[in-house]
Amino acid sequence: MRRTTSALLAVSVLSVLAGCGSQTPEGTLTKDQVSDEAKVEEVNRIKHQVFCPEIEAAEDEIMFGQGETSEEEVVATSFVLGEGKTTEWVDNSVWEVSDPKGELAELEDAIDACAKEYPEYIAPIDPVQGFPDGVGYTSRESGFLRRVFVPLESYVVVVGVYRSDSDEFTVKPEDLMKDAVAAAKKLDAKST
Repeated sequence: MRRTTSALLAVSVLSVLAGCGSQTPEGTLTKDQVSDEAKVEEVNRIKHQVFCPEIEAAEDEIMFGQGETSEEEVVATSFVLGEGKTTEWVDNSVWEVSDPKGELAELEDAIDACAKEYPEYIAPIDPVQGFPDGVGYTSRESGFLRRVFVPLESYVVVVGVYRSDSDEFTVKPEDLMKDAVAAAKKLDAKST
């Protein structure tokens, strides 16, 4: 039932997207919450996964652990804040999972393992400001990435920010997470 509801919701969202390029899928941040100058891009997964296999596997489990997700079921968007010499973007996605807190516990273990193996590239964000159940990490492998995950009743909300030249982000994911969680809770309410 949840997948059917999500699929129907996503189909209607894609219909809206086809008619207006500045719209974002229901359940995600809107352009005005990120930046009026942002360019909205459609994405179908967590953008720019890191090289560490443990984190990549844990993120894949969040995205696809319930089975392959069709494009109609994906609730994800990206906002390009700058391109060229300094590239910066924000990504926001919402993933339906059967055990959000369990998935984040596995991700937290993966982050810790990667931080031990690659301390010069990966570091946990602990705690995630404003979200005691949240999990996050920073990566410095090819640019600077800061990504946080927050569990809801049946979803995991993801917000990441990437910048090519420094970690002086225009906005941090924690600053956007309150709005992202509020948007995703609308989906959560529909699925229960």
